[in-house]
Amino acid sequence: MVFSVIDYDALHWYWLATDGRIYSSAKNALVYPYDSGYLSFVAQHGGASPWPTDISGKQTTQAMQDVMTPYQIVLPFP
Repeated sequence: MVFSVIDYDALHWYWLATDGRIYSSAKNALVYPYDSGYLSFVAQHGGASPWPTDISGKQTTQAMQDVMTPYQIVLPFP
């Protein structure tokens, strides 16, 4: 899956974890796979970005928080 830099908007993006969690930065929440915004995003972009990983390669909430911190978004889940 390839994303164009021009298309990327961290404030309106989705990330998918291998365990099925889907994070929406626009909603600042985890969403279901049948969420209408997520389905529209997938139709437009071909899928979601992989959930960020920490230095050991684990997909963690802290790794996602590290991506969102520059945009002054605090995740509402641990």
